[in-house]
Amino acid sequence: MAPTGTLSMIADTSGGCEPEFSLVWSKHVLDGENLPYICDPFVEVAKREGWWDKSLLEKIQANHGSCRGLSEVPDRWQKVFATAHDITSEWHVRMQAAFQAHTDAAVSKTINLSRHATLQDVNRAYRLAYQLGCKGITVYRDGSREGQVLNVGRVESKDNRPEHDSFSTLAAGSTLKRGALQELPDVVEEQWVRVRTTEGNAYIHVGFLDGRPAELFAHPALGRYQGFVALACRLASTMLRLGGTIKPICAAASPSSKS
Repeated sequence: MAPTGTLSMIADTSGGCEPEFSLVWSKHVLDGENLPYICDPFVEVAKREGWWDKSLLEKIQANHGSCRGLSEVPDRWQKVFATAHDITSEWHVRMQAAFQAHTDAAVSKTINLSRHATLQDVNRAYRLAYQLGCKGITVYRDGSREGQVLNVGRVESKDNRPEHDSFSTLAAGSTLKRGALQELPDVVEEQWVRVRTTEGNAYIHVGFLDGRPAELFAHPALGRYQGFVALACRLASTMLRLGGTIKPICAAASPSSKS
């Protein structure tokens, strides 16, 4: 089951077994624009029952997108309109496992963690997913990267992120600090190479910036190896834009290769 976040927004419907990220949120799209969203069913219920007030949205935003603990919202609706961060990681995993039990394919579900989550929280989530028979798991800690797609109320600046971000430190690592990450223009010079594989022909696209390789991607993504290829190309592109070398990546991808 492929991720349905964008599709569900287009169709204005549920994303599946995933709880609402927030009752008030914005989505950061590719061109840098931020699209505002409000949980319409919540507003409809509030207006129907007579406890709606425009100031309620501001209070929800200040409450990290949740209506939990707000006196203006009846207790029964606080339970119904639970958001991703109202639910502990354990119950995120158990929710996925309940759907997984009756699904032959994998189930798309994000285990959303608050920005205060620790490495131990992630460890427990992965181990529980394994114990319950989930085929895969996706963990995301709020605020762990810049340019976050979904944001409560508004997009937060880097200055508003936690000072001690162990996840970002681990993600960056010492090998990704060679230089500043180069931004690519919308139009770049490109060459491509055809590679014959057991999965058919693949085309490796190489984008150039100032005469040197700066971006890699493969098309098609080699069938059953598409996840690995996409990850390798993304990592290689990042290394090139940092001014580094991709020889270690090539060696890891093909231990027997001499190139």
